[in-house]
Amino acid sequence: MNPQSKWPLLCAGALAGGWLIGYVMGDGSASSESNPGGKAPAALGPAGSASVSLAPASTAVIPDDLPRATAEETKQSETSILSALREQNEMRRMHDLYEAAARMSPGEVSSSIALAQRMARQDRDMLLPMLVGKWAETDPQAALKFALSLDRNSRYGATRAAISIWADTNPQAAMAWAQALPAGDQRNGALYGLIATLAKRDPGVAMQFISTLPKDQSTSNAYANIFGEWAAQNPTAAAAQALILPRGQNRDNAIRATIYRWGQTDPQAALAWANQLPDVGVRRDAVSNAYSAWANSDPQAASAAVLALPAGDTRNRALNNLVSNLSYRDIPSALGLIEQLPAGQARNNAVQNISQQWASSDPRAASQYVASLPAGDTKNSAISNVASSWARHDVSAALAWVAQLPEDETKRNAQRNVVSQWAQNDPRAAVDYWIKTDPKAGQDSSGTLANIASQWARNDPQEALAWARQIGDEKVRSNVLGGVIGSMANADPQQAALLVTQLPVANQSNAASQVASQWAQNDASAAAAWAQQLPEGEARNNAVRSVASLWAEQDLVKAAGWLERLPAGGSRDAAVSAFTRRASESDPEGAAVWASTIADANTRNSDLERIARQWLRSDKNSAQNWISQSTAITAEMKLRLLPKN
Repeated sequence: MNPQSKWPLLCAGALAGGWLIGYVMGDGSASSESNPGGKAPAALGPAGSASVSLAPASTAVIPDDLPRATAEETKQSETSILSALREQNEMRRMHDLYEAAARMSPGEVSSSIALAQRMARQDRDMLLPMLVGKWAETDPQAALKFALSLDRNSRYGATRAAISIWADTNPQAAMAWAQALPAGDQRNGALYGLIATLAKRDPGVAMQFISTLPKDQSTSNAYANIFGEWAAQNPTAAAAQALILPRGQNRDNAIRATIYRWGQTDPQAALAWANQLPDVGVRRDAVSNAYSAWANSDPQAASAAVLALPAGDTRNRALNNLVSNLSYRDIPSALGLIEQLPAGQARNNAVQNISQQWASSDPRAASQYVASLPAGDTKNSAISNVASSWARHDVSAALAWVAQLPEDETKRNAQRNVVSQWAQNDPRAAVDYWIKTDPKAGQDSSGTLANIASQWARNDPQEALAWARQIGDEKVRSNVLGGVIGSMANADPQQAALLVTQLPVANQSNAASQVASQWAQNDASAAAAWAQQLPEGEARNNAVRSVASLWAEQDLVKAAGWLERLPAGGSRDAAVSAFTRRASESDPEGAAVWASTIADANTRNSDLERIARQWLRSDKNSAQNWISQSTAITAEMKLRLLPKN
């Protein structure tokens, strides 16, 4: 296969890989113009609509490293792209865009990049990775330099696409470039695209490369990609390697990705392997994922097999996964499966899945479906899901639908979801609308303003910060500033940390938690060092709690080593408590030992009982033996936990 024909596959893999990560980890297109009047935007121009809205040409940045397009090239590229975007069918639209980009000259790529930057976010974020990936065929370093200059939302996909192209032709150079990036979003996006491409070439090489990297969120997510590719090539080898990984999130992600990919090609073998997994929780998850994967290749056979299972949790989980899978392509079949689920949480979850997915493709039909549901929490949540999905494509229509709902909390929740989606593209208009329509917006009891400000800060942190600082209510201002500063920590954790210390002490708690959480995803050790230098108090407690939780998710051993060095006090108790919540999933006995070192008796006993109950559900005999012999478990707790003689 020549490089020209490989480009669309590599670029598509970089874009689609996030779908696998979303599945395994499970897990808007408003105009960018401000709308100070608080009204819904008149025309949003979503992908697949009759028209594509464009901002003024002055808003676009033309790459310096690409030749300027001639007038003819500009006209030709614009015509082909806009024609593709008007295609109603999503798969055909993507195909046409890839075809258009594949034929472009460097000048046409330049003019198309300028055009993409004038589009609504949904169109822009879909198109830029394709164009930057095409550019990377001839000059990967220049393409990556440009990708890193984009705003956060566009940067991630463009960086993944460009480095995927580079890694396919010169993996050593691509690895060296990515490793030289500072910790943060830029590095995460580059590493993700790089590892995805390495995994396609040789999963073993990808595993060796990932072992040289710090254990953070980017490498944790990458295990799903590596093992998904490995299972596509050799599922039994991938399965064997996944089982020998240390217990924790990386192992869980590897098993999920392996079983899901294996289940698409040989569901019977995947199910046989899943059913022999020793851990009850992992086995249950793997079995339901195998059935869901089977539905990709043969939905009728998968549905029949699941319906033949005996009643119980395994059957309900598998049915729920099938509904989620079928919601993308076969709504009638998904609805039929929902009818097979008994009343309860599994059925409720299935209704939420189908309402959200259906609204993405046919929001009016989805809105009619949720309106027909019986009154209750399930219907209320489904209405909110439809509103959120609809707003990703058409804020005006979503707001119009929500406006005709009865005046109750369900309507307010639906409006909240629409505004949250709107804020991803035009936070100023979204916040103005929310303040004008919600009489209690100034109190922000729902956290909507904080959510909008957090999204705002991802693209324009200084404007979001200035807006947050002028909020009159001190409590609301504190919460909103926490969200803004937390978002800023993605790109510049040191600056965000400095802003925390400049807040009044009473307002530091939420901001400290947000900064620590974001920072720990990329550099847990640095986040821990910062959290430890905060004075004892609620801000320090929240910061170390966030670090402990994130670090334990990435690397239990290193997180435990950090806990051992913490001095006694309230912040240590907070950190240990958060650590045990993560550790108990893979090592309940170790988590219980750690919980027994908590100084505060109420926290210690509460955590020990939580761990014991979770352990009893996954391994009853081992848990009962430990509880009966433990000196940390009180006599009263043993009476509650152990069976009566």
